[in-house]
Amino acid sequence: MNQVERKSVQKYKMERHRPLKDLLKSFQQLIVWPILKPIETPLIRYKGQPKYPPIFVTGPPRSGSTLLYQLICKGLKVCYLTNFMRCFATSPVLASIPIKLIGTGISKENYNSWYGVIRGWNAPSQGIDFWRRFFGKEFYCYMHMDADCLKVNAMRDMVGTISFIESLFNLPFVNKWQGHAVHILPLVKSFPNAIFIRITREPIQMSQSLLKCRLDLLGD
Repeated sequence: MNQVERKSVQKYKMERHRPLKDLLKSFQQLIVWPILKPIETPLIRYKGQPKYPPIFVTGPPRSGSTLLYQLICKGLKVCYLTNFMRCFATSPVLASIPIKLIGTGISKENYNSWYGVIRGWNAPSQGIDFWRRFFGKEFYCYMHMDADCLKVNAMRDMVGTISFIESLFNLPFVNKWQGHAVHILPLVKSFPNAIFIRITREPIQMSQSLLKCRLDLLGD
């Protein structure tokens, strides 16, 4: 199979599963999230600061941030948002309880990923839908924000969520997302002891990888 055929197959697979993904997301947003959010909110709103400094990994797209995220999750004793928890963006704390019982997991054989997505229901996730609760939907979540952009209850909920997850696993929390780069000010205000890891890559190699990403995802 040549490169053109391989790209066509990848694009076909993405489009084939899109209706099912859209249906599941609608079910989550219209039914699951509204039911679970009122249960979770009292647990997190006044939880306070996390026990350990949360770690935020960020950098430009195609800089190797996902690989670094995988290395940290595999090599260090940390907790993180999983793909299963990502499905419960308004109630990741409730979703973390079964994860605690079963255990998180990341492949021991390889460090494969697909443009920021790591396969496996209990593998590390960026948790974009969770962060969009506080920093805006769609492209708005990638816009620079001032330190005072979050309302009091929104900040409490975000801090309380991370604090609860850390308490449940008794481990430092780590998360990787490119959007953290434009949210450093509100994150610092919310988590005064937070640790930020910024990854960089040689510009030409990064540009070539971005071009390949466009070819793979958009076909042009």
